[in-house]
Amino acid sequence: MSIVQPRLVLAGLVLVGLWGCGPSPQSSTAADTEYAGDANKRLQELAKAFAANGDFSGVVAIAKNGVLVGHAAVAGPDRTALPDLDTSFHIASVSKTFTAAAIRALISDGKIAMDDSIADHLVDFPSGESITIRHLLDHQSGIPDYWSLGDVGAVMASAPSTLDLVRWLGDQPLAFQPGSQDAYSNSGYAILAAVIESAARQPYHNFLDERVYPLADLQNTSAFNNDADAQGQVPDFAPRMSRPSPAYDPAILIGAGSLKSTGNDLLRWCDAFLSDYLDASTPKFLHGWGVRQEKGRRRAQQTGRNSGYSAHLRAYPDTHTCVVVLSNLESEAVAAIGAAAAGIAFGETVTLPKRRQVVNVPEDALRTIAGRYMIAPGEYLEVKNGPNGLLLRGTHGPFLPLEPLGSDRYFYRQLHTSLTAERDDSGRVVALLWGGNWRLERSN
Repeated sequence: MSIVQPRLVLAGLVLVGLWGCGPSPQSSTAADTEYAGDANKRLQELAKAFAANGDFSGVVAIAKNGVLVGHAAVAGPDRTALPDLDTSFHIASVSKTFTAAAIRALISDGKIAMDDSIADHLVDFPSGESITIRHLLDHQSGIPDYWSLGDVGAVMASAPSTLDLVRWLGDQPLAFQPGSQDAYSNSGYAILAAVIESAARQPYHNFLDERVYPLADLQNTSAFNNDADAQGQVPDFAPRMSRPSPAYDPAILIGAGSLKSTGNDLLRWCDAFLSDYLDASTPKFLHGWGVRQEKGRRRAQQTGRNSGYSAHLRAYPDTHTCVVVLSNLESEAVAAIGAAAAGIAFGETVTLPKRRQVVNVPEDALRTIAGRYMIAPGEYLEVKNGPNGLLLRGTHGPFLPLEPLGSDRYFYRQLHTSLTAERDDSGRVVALLWGGNWRLERSN
């Protein structure tokens, strides 16, 4: 199966599309076919191992040089059929890569510039003179992430327009001076959506339809509507340990996480991204992607999570390798699956996750762990003892269950990480070790 797509040329920040009417097949050698068969088998083993722990329900795929070399799928009991590479999933923050591409299209049109201030495009935005398009793209604006704000639930329920979001976020005090720090901010990408609408003089999603999706001949990428995506329900094998996908208007997600897509479309998108990346010596990747180093390899990636869905996309420019993982279960496991799938792509030995063994913990031990733990000044984890065990939430987030693996060891499925209780000599819990090493000190 070919996913070969039209190439894009990057000249500075200008995207120039060179495309025909759609994907064309590529011939495969016998070695390619043999490799694909082995990759399919190994990916299926990987997907099943994560699914056995209730951490995955979806598709994973690898492509090299625009050609699909392996994919696998597993399904939870909520599905009547296996998902495939044409099944639609909410991609959450992977949408940011599309917002960044839209900004570049407007730059190529001469309608905006990277160092324009917000005030150049959004009238009366507080602090707008000091915040640039570059700040927004690079998460350096100082505008607090809206998920950390106490009234986010009320705003979300109101189905806000883009203008409503601009007014709400403009009223928030800046967390830091623009350009002085890095702090991941969905709010910044919501503001970018407003800039796109102002500069393009049309709705954000219409601009993507006209100017962004055609760059990679994307046929099945569009605005996410939770009411129309019943496959977003959490599988029955994890009714208590994951967050279901409620029916809501996802207007708040515009620019930051408002798209749905398929495995095939995201592989095309990744292939176009890598084809843009012409100068292999350049250390900086395109905006909208996170930059990493892994075993001496450069990669760009983006992960998205929202209630009922997870997505992960990673790109290796030096070998033109793409990995996509889509799940209809919210768990950071998609990033772990993506890392393992990349290992398969590079012929490495991959260790499959072991089956987690949930244990019964005495009530007295549960009560000693309940409390507040500081993440950073003003940011906390809160653990409480519910009728069915311990529940955890971040600042203003929902309470979700912790799986007990021992009296002092727990697993948090949403972020696919372990927590270990640290006790003093008297037996009092004084901290939680997140992932085994990040110490969160008790604050009550």
